[in-house]
Amino acid sequence: MTPTIDTGKLTRWYDFQAPFYRVWRNRYDAPLVARTVAIVRDGGDARRILDAGCGTGLFSIALAGALPGSRVVGIDMSTGMLEVATAQARDRSLANADFSRADAAGLPFDRGEFDVIVAAGLLPNVNDPAGVVGELARVVRTGGRVIVIEFDRQNMSLGLRLFFHTMILGYRCVSFVFRRFRFADNWSLRSSTIDRVDFERSVARAGLRILSTDALEGHLIFELGKGDSP
Repeated sequence: MTPTIDTGKLTRWYDFQAPFYRVWRNRYDAPLVARTVAIVRDGGDARRILDAGCGTGLFSIALAGALPGSRVVGIDMSTGMLEVATAQARDRSLANADFSRADAAGLPFDRGEFDVIVAAGLLPNVNDPAGVVGELARVVRTGGRVIVIEFDRQNMSLGLRLFFHTMILGYRCVSFVFRRFRFADNWSLRSSTIDRVDFERSVARAGLRILSTDALEGHLIFELGKGDSP
């Protein structure tokens, strides 16, 4: 059973992590980031890009740096994460990257506002993944693309599994002492990853189609299209 997430406590958990999150998370030269940038860059018009659940800006900053003619908007619920992302973009003089607080379950954007949407590690952090997929489909234009990146539960390396379990153990220890961080009971590796069958059903219901699927660094990268190809 998937835990019900207390989004307020989850946000506080990410706020707590934000100052040191980038130490292990933000590798702008990582193959996974480079592959995502290549998919966006080589797939057609990408002048307006949304990074949904951007965290400290790993993908937003990489995309803004590689595509200076694009406008990249990163949204997240954690103000701590957004502060780190904003500072990193400023340090790199990236005037084409903007960050703001918003909920992926109810995006404050018009229908078809973006050419490309990137959502990395977002879906396990929401209570209604199918509803969020529907929101992503709403704000991407016809002919646009949605890139979803999630951990590949079935093909994780032993090292990645150990790392994941260590992170979960750390969460359990901290949240046992500080209840304000206990965003879900029975949090596990399974609930931190997506169910692929359920995901593909939600994609179809949202009017999207799977253009390609790639596996890299213990992750699955789904390239989704909306309507006609660009």
